[in-house]
Amino acid sequence: NIELITNPSSKYDAEGSAGIINIILKKQTDYSLSGIYNLNSGTRDKYNTDLSANYNYDGFNITGGMDYRDNANFNTQDVDRSVLSSSGIINNITKLNIRDKRRQYSGHAGVDYTADDYNSISLSLSGGNVKVMRTLDAKVESSDQLNNVFANNINNMNMPVNFFNSTFDYTHKFIPNVNDLSFEISYSRVTLPSDQTTYQYNTDNTYQVRLGNPYQTNFTNDTRRNEGRTKLNYSYKINPQSTFEMGLQSNFFYRNLDITNKIFDWNTNQYNIDSSLTNNFYFRNNVHAGFISYSNVFEDFEFQLGLRGEYMDRLLQQNTTGGNFTYTKMDYFPSLNVSRKIDDHQLQFSYSRRVNRPNEYILNPFPFYSDKYLTTRGNPHLLPEYINSYELNYQKVFGTVFVSAQTYYRNSHNSVNQSFKADSTGSYLVTFENFDLVNTYGAELSSSF
Repeated sequence: NIELITNPSSKYDAEGSAGIINIILKKQTDYSLSGIYNLNSGTRDKYNTDLSANYNYDGFNITGGMDYRDNANFNTQDVDRSVLSSSGIINNITKLNIRDKRRQYSGHAGVDYTADDYNSISLSLSGGNVKVMRTLDAKVESSDQLNNVFANNINNMNMPVNFFNSTFDYTHKFIPNVNDLSFEISYSRVTLPSDQTTYQYNTDNTYQVRLGNPYQTNFTNDTRRNEGRTKLNYSYKINPQSTFEMGLQSNFFYRNLDITNKIFDWNTNQYNIDSSLTNNFYFRNNVHAGFISYSNVFEDFEFQLGLRGEYMDRLLQQNTTGGNFTYTKMDYFPSLNVSRKIDDHQLQFSYSRRVNRPNEYILNPFPFYSDKYLTTRGNPHLLPEYINSYELNYQKVFGTVFVSAQTYYRNSHNSVNQSFKADSTGSYLVTFENFDLVNTYGAELSSSF
């Protein structure tokens, strides 16, 4: 069964404003052997194939598989910007053609072992390589009251990604179907080296005649990401209608970025490092949490109450400039779910408090130079965004037709959004700011038969 939880309880991470998908697996038979192979092809250079197998015998469940994907995606964009500066209006028209090529090799393996009615363990491993190749062709017209400037910007990027994931689980049932203790530990490592070369040609108004040598830059990024999680949960079923749960969890996130920007010198025919755009920084964002949850039935109302506490420890260590930016905070996230069934009518109400924490890219204050028309800079003083989410839903079955009406209201504080500034030449600086309050309302009507 697949369960969609749009307003998760305190049992789940408070990070993120979206819902979660809970997959409930079927109990395995005493012996089974199965496998599946897929081969697919699509238009515009899309191919993929995968193989998976499962073997179950005498308490052991062994799985494994491989996957290969080779896909291309195409994207065109027209961007029209106008800047009111002290010298007048500057217009910038950009036509973008983007081709993304993604080639992936991956594999996974796992083993589950049920020793008896009280103890079970599992181990899963996965890893692979993803090579991302992007070609971007931008035709730019920049004009003011006196001049029209035409440019053709070509960007070639290669990013070979290597990843590894591992998870270990252990569950002990003190009394089966009554109370149990589960422990999980996971680790993942990702390396994302990238190499990007940009050529910026001045051209005539047809973009066919290039005027002189291009302004040529090379951007390399050696990024390494390490993440881990430990989780300990205890569940006690007081009676068929009432359950108590509690747990502890720690999420560990570490990232190192080493960025080098070089400019090609046509006089010496070699690249020179641009120190103003060369950057090295370390980012840590650890979250330690605990939760309690209680569910029961009162006067035909099913309810679940929960409270989650999370302590965040964030450090952005800017090695290039020598600046350290720290942020620590203890937060609490309550949740409530109430439902009532009246004949064949179902009413549901839920509330949860959530959080969106800014990532390292929008925190890093060092500028990222895209081209001479666009520079992006993070804001290390950004605060987390907090969301109060409310839902009221109604469900009913009319004969063989199931109808669901869902309404929601979300109230966000410290919402993170982009902020744009332009100089007298029409070049944009994009940064990020916290905005005080954002209110979102919505409704959805769906049916199935």
